[in-house]
Amino acid sequence: MEKRLYSVIVIANGKEEPLILAVCTPLMSRVHRHILQSKELVFIDASSSFEDFNNPMFVVSTSSAAGGLPLGIVVTSAESATVIHQGMTKLSQMFPEDAFYGSGSPKKIIIDDSMAERDGLRKTLHTADILLCTFHFLQNIWRWLLNVKHGIDCDERQILMNLVRKLVYAKTEAELITEYSHFENHPFVKNYKNFNSYIANYWVRRKEWALCFRDAVYMRGINTNNYAESGIRILKDIVFKRVKAYNLIQLFNFITITFDMYYKRRLLAIAYNRMDRYIALRYKGLGALEVPGNNIKESTTKSIFS
Repeated sequence: MEKRLYSVIVIANGKEEPLILAVCTPLMSRVHRHILQSKELVFIDASSSFEDFNNPMFVVSTSSAAGGLPLGIVVTSAESATVIHQGMTKLSQMFPEDAFYGSGSPKKIIIDDSMAERDGLRKTLHTADILLCTFHFLQNIWRWLLNVKHGIDCDERQILMNLVRKLVYAKTEAELITEYSHFENHPFVKNYKNFNSYIANYWVRRKEWALCFRDAVYMRGINTNNYAESGIRILKDIVFKRVKAYNLIQLFNFITITFDMYYKRRLLAIAYNRMDRYIALRYKGLGALEVPGNNIKESTTKSIFS
């Protein structure tokens, strides 16, 4: 039996102090204790617009046979490295003693390319390797190429993008170095010195995005933060139903009760082989199967496309 219904720390000592809400529910604690992947690979993603003040919410999750599972949630009033560090420190105090499957820290963490988030995590989980989501990394490159301010010719954007993709998907470090040499000597790259400088800044951090540096044992073939994106979708679509919470108290209630309830039902649906209930919860919300029988009527329409 759990000693506490939930664990939470709130810091709000005035306007000059950041607000920090760190939550680790009993379900999240059990994920720490029993899911092996929690010590190998963790995803952290942030989103906002959950309440009127639009405070960012950081969701820490991991993968499992049942999909992504939450490990903790931090709500802050800012997204600076200092505030993120304070929030993750408070969240670490909420974790059980055998957090991350007894290791105390994950081996790898996948995040978006946020300098504040990266610096804040390194101060807290300094033994973990911070990696960039492959999808968002390439998306940032493509957005840079599409920006008309950078003056990249339309016919040459895709060629430059393919050069970067070869760097990302190089199988060995030697191949990566060779591809980067080809990249620097390419005539299009020489023509656009701003793009060469832009990639050179990423080259210094190549261990964060190049797949050849990632240990296949810990990564399990996962190089994106899709599990984190799925958790954010569940929060917005199912838990909050695309409606903002009235205040921070109601936000806390949604996290500790409704959010927890969804994952409990989903895990039970998988354990009992009742995937129909899980699918209904996924697309219709928590009360999907509670429709009164009198409200269900037979339709005479043969086809919705007729």
